[in-house]
Amino acid sequence: VKKRKGAAGPGRKFWICQCDCGNQSQVLTQSLMARTTKSCGCYNSDYATSANTTHGFSKAHPREYNSLMGAIRRCHSKSDKGFSRYGARGISVCAEWRKDPWTFFSALGPRPNGPFSLERLDVNGDYCADNCVWATPKEQARNRRCTLRVQYDGRQVSVAQLAEESGLGLPCLAWRISKGWTVERAVQTP
Repeated sequence: VKKRKGAAGPGRKFWICQCDCGNQSQVLTQSLMARTTKSCGCYNSDYATSANTTHGFSKAHPREYNSLMGAIRRCHSKSDKGFSRYGARGISVCAEWRKDPWTFFSALGPRPNGPFSLERLDVNGDYCADNCVWATPKEQARNRRCTLRVQYDGRQVSVAQLAEESGLGLPCLAWRISKGWTVERAVQTP
């Protein structure tokens, strides 16, 4: 603190302060007393730069970095709007990916061009190497918790995917299954 600057109203006194970097700034008494002002603003800038370039990953692979950070926020930040659908259900991002984003990139590779995003194969599983892929919106829509899945031809498949593969309309196939038809009969009946 160098000297008192003046007041901007009752109880709002300013002080001229000199930062470690040499810059001077005006700081409210309350900020000084509460120790909420720690620099002229250079600290915030330096911190933001270092936080985003710790591994150099964010600059080298911004699309992949944003996907990973979105998953981390959904799973580990209670203030994120998606937390109730992810973190609150016990879904997390593996520690390796949180510690070093390069391990994330090594596991999944670059995000393909187009409308691809990070997808968990098991919608109730964690974000980890054996449970994540890059997927299109269509693939993601078929992999939701509410998606109806059936066993057909030795594999578990969504009804929408089965309708597409069989050439039947989705409403027709879904109606047949809901009426108790076996999946085989529902698919093989013209």
